[in-house]
Amino acid sequence: MGSLSRIAAFAVLVAVLSVSPAGAQCTCADTATCRGFHESDFVFTARVSAIRYLEPVVIPGEPPLAATEGVATLVVGEVFRGVVPTTVDVPMGGDCEVSFQVGEEYLVYGASVTYGPDGRVDQVGVSGCSRTRRLDKAGDDLRVIRQLAARSPDASLHGYIAPYDVVAAIFDDAQVYQITLEGSGRRYESKTTGGPYEFNFLRPGLYELTITRGDDFELRLKSRLEAQACVDVGVIKMP
Repeated sequence: MGSLSRIAAFAVLVAVLSVSPAGAQCTCADTATCRGFHESDFVFTARVSAIRYLEPVVIPGEPPLAATEGVATLVVGEVFRGVVPTTVDVPMGGDCEVSFQVGEEYLVYGASVTYGPDGRVDQVGVSGCSRTRRLDKAGDDLRVIRQLAARSPDASLHGYIAPYDVVAAIFDDAQVYQITLEGSGRRYESKTTGGPYEFNFLRPGLYELTITRGDDFELRLKSRLEAQACVDVGVIKMP
C-alpha cells in the first residue's frame, strides 16, 4: 500500500478515536484475563434491569445538555470474586464509563468505591478500562475465570508486542510475529501483528517463550510458572 494511502488510513483511524469517549479521553492499558480477575474486587455476571439518568445542569442561554451521568441497576447472576448482593447500583458517567444497555447481560469486573473514614464499601464501581463486556462476547474470559475462581492449579502467561511502526501494523501486509510457548510437554502457538497476547490453562513448570518475525528477529525467554501464577512478560518493543 502506498504512503499516501497509509497516511489517509491513519487520518481515518485518528478521526475514529477522536469521537470515541474511551479513545479520546481515557487511556486504557490492555489487561490480561488473569490480571483483570486478580486486580478486581468483584467479578460477576449481571443483567441491566434499569438505568436512571441524572438531570443535566442547565446553563441559561445554552442548548440543553444530554444526560450522561446516572445509575445502572444490575441484577447479579453468577459471582466469581467478592461478595455481591443480588442487586447492585453502579454509577455511570465520566470519561471512562461502561456503555451499559437495559436488558443486556454483562461480565462485570468491579472495584470497591469507599466513602468516609471507616472505609465502608458504598458502591461497586465499574471502569470502562476494565475487562467488563457483554456476556455474549465474554466466552474466553468465562473459561479462564471459572478456573481461577475454582482455585485450579493452572497458570497463565501474558505480554504485549509493540511494533516499531504502529501504523503499518493495522494493514493486511503487516509483519506477523509468531509466538510459541513450550513447556510441561505441551506447545502453544499464537500469531499477531502487535498488541496483547496471553496463554492460559498452563500446567506449572518451566517454559520457554519464543517470539519470531520472519528470518530477521528471534527472542527467547524462559520462565518457571508456579501453580495459579499470572506471569506478565511485559512490553517487548520490536526494532
